[in-house]
Amino acid sequence: MSLTWLHLLAAVVLYTFIFIWGFMQNALIFISSNYPYLLLMGIGYFLTQQTSPILGLLRGLRFEDGEKVVMLINQGVKLIDVRDEAAYAQGHIKGALSHPLVKGNLPKKARGDTYIAYNQNGRLSYKEISQLKAIGIDNLIVLSGGIQAWKNAGFPLKTRSK
Repeated sequence: MSLTWLHLLAAVVLYTFIFIWGFMQNALIFISSNYPYLLLMGIGYFLTQQTSPILGLLRGLRFEDGEKVVMLINQGVKLIDVRDEAAYAQGHIKGALSHPLVKGNLPKKARGDTYIAYNQNGRLSYKEISQLKAIGIDNLIVLSGGIQAWKNAGFPLKTRSK
């Protein structure tokens, strides 16, 4: 390498470093001057994407554990498994209807009935809740912890082959 190529390479490295340093400084200035708004935006995004028990109460949801769900099933409350078909086939709660919301495959007459909905982790998204409410499921109960908590508590699962 000749000396001019070394100078050119050093200049490129130096200008790249200066550019990145300037970008980082501008980003830090932006974040430090707007952190309350960025924090609120982050919280707002989280709240609209996930369902916690507190938000569930605000949305008219009930969260129940496995033992209470067993009692409700024995009383005739219907179950909806909102996971995809593959997850449903690997294991679901006995008597659960498979209604993956991504396909829009939802029951036609749900108004007035009480349903227990569950997914993998029990944190139904706002979209899932909205789709269930849109077809008239006003009395919605969410299985706390989802199918994962159900399995961890030792409750049985049914597979398609059984």
